[in-house]
Amino acid sequence: MGRVRSPAQRAPQTIEQAQALCARFVERSAQAALIVQARDEAIAAANQDADTELVPITAELKDIEKQLKPFFAAKFDELTGGKRKSIELGGCYLGYRLDKASVSFAHGKDDDMAVTLRAAEMTDYVRTKHSPDKVAIMKALEAEREAFVLASDGTTVPLPLHDMGFSIKQGESFFLERVGQSGAIEP
Repeated sequence: MGRVRSPAQRAPQTIEQAQALCARFVERSAQAALIVQARDEAIAAANQDADTELVPITAELKDIEKQLKPFFAAKFDELTGGKRKSIELGGCYLGYRLDKASVSFAHGKDDDMAVTLRAAEMTDYVRTKHSPDKVAIMKALEAEREAFVLASDGTTVPLPLHDMGFSIKQGESFFLERVGQSGAIEP
């Protein structure tokens, strides 16, 4: 892809110039939306075609594996000589290998494990994840701000979160978008 040089940064000097730039933005963003839509449709069609082709192949592969598994189990000693767990046969490797190790608990699931370990005072084996509840902090900061506004009569109001360094941060940024951009693609 060739490199495209962008025009020098220059701001419009008149409302008419800004209006012309907005019109150009609408035109080009509509073109971009059509290109993205066409690409998404092409990808969806390619995925559908591939899935359609893969379904019978995947089913056949699973069937072959189902047939070879009992064969390998029955002929294990003959095929491996009792020295290995897998062999190469007809361009394939087949055999047995260890699955990924995992912890098992006879009396339930992970939550039950944690309860049992805590009850046995074996908390070194229990993970606790701490994270700030930002929604609750935001509400508390808003309440502190309202309390501060209400207390402008000279009385001091404790603002614990604010005093600890918490504050509400909200920026403002410039935006530019086409009118009626809510999903409708215009040519």
